[in-house]
Amino acid sequence: MDNKTIGIITEYNPFHNGHALQIRKIRNLFPNCNIVVVMSGFFLQRGQIALFDKWHRAELAISNGVNLVLELPFNFACRSAETFAFGGVFLLTALKKVDYLAFGAETKNLDDLKTAASLFNSSNFRENLKQLMKKGLSYPQAVDNIMSQYLPIDTVRQANNILAIEYLKALKNLNSNIKPLLIPREVSQYREISIHSSIASATAIREELKGNGLTPLLASTMPKNSFEMLKQLSTNKQLIYAENIFSNLLIYKLRTTSLEYIRQHSDVSEGLEYSICKYSEIYNDYPSLLAALTNKRYPQSRINRLLTQILIGLEKTANPTYIRPLAFDKTGATFLNQIKNNALLPIITKLGKNFNNIPAELAKCPNLKTDIAATNIYQLLYPENNGIHNLDFLTTPKYIK
Repeated sequence: MDNKTIGIITEYNPFHNGHALQIRKIRNLFPNCNIVVVMSGFFLQRGQIALFDKWHRAELAISNGVNLVLELPFNFACRSAETFAFGGVFLLTALKKVDYLAFGAETKNLDDLKTAASLFNSSNFRENLKQLMKKGLSYPQAVDNIMSQYLPIDTVRQANNILAIEYLKALKNLNSNIKPLLIPREVSQYREISIHSSIASATAIREELKGNGLTPLLASTMPKNSFEMLKQLSTNKQLIYAENIFSNLLIYKLRTTSLEYIRQHSDVSEGLEYSICKYSEIYNDYPSLLAALTNKRYPQSRINRLLTQILIGLEKTANPTYIRPLAFDKTGATFLNQIKNNALLPIITKLGKNFNNIPAELAKCPNLKTDIAATNIYQLLYPENNGIHNLDFLTTPKYIK
């Protein structure tokens, strides 16, 4: 049981008590294991802005029991659950040394999740889904209609279960040797918007920060060092200010870009790009634009993600093309040294001073260019913290002793 490598795919926005509990449970099962995390960068799966930068979030993870944090490129991080999960599993598989993928879920029944993953992967399911959506059902409604014939409906409706199913699909589709390790979620649900105990969802924590600031209630939901870093790097005023700048940047981008750009650089479909352009000419602020575009077929989370993709400039690449460490401890450094000659992708620890110094095999890499663009836009949102341009070229992975 010892000396195993356990992978986690996550966002840590912010790192809270639920994350710490998951790590403790993994350590209880594998006391001497190496924990490798694949983490989103500056923009997250539903298109939100990260509370603070990827290097500090990675540092917190190391300080709370993780050994190595790798970046999940924007082109996979700010995508559907399917693409988010695929990108993370692809990177962990490319390391060639990960034994288990640990993930949370609302259910304790791994077999139900495996059954759902097999159904989702079947051609019969995809055809039935297409037909139901042609009849006017939204994607979630069509999925519910089909899956309820086989499984308890909550198995596929709850957010962590959805991601768990996508992880299992990706493991199978990639023919990965990594085994699934289910860690049932405790107390709070993934998308609860208020804090009820010391184990709270990241959504509830962000809502508390935005509404009330750095309260004792907020402090009770996360390790002390996580709250201290939150105090140092982000307040409710900064968060609101960042959202206002994001709104202005996005409206300007939409009003000065083409329909073709929107089609190529986001996951729009079914003519949604016309509505995006139309309403961006009418509304001057992001919340109003978001409300105008949201409906039964296109939920707010999807619209939010699409608009973020348009602002950053999504590149629809098939697979991640490099491994990029953000932070590590001594064990993580040893792990990186062990895999450097056998990993399926190049490992980037330094980018040089500018694009001219990037290794030749990465110079035209769309994943890398998009990550750098995401960093530079994020720096405009939080200029009081660190407004340096091209920070990716100036920052090396953090070594946490």
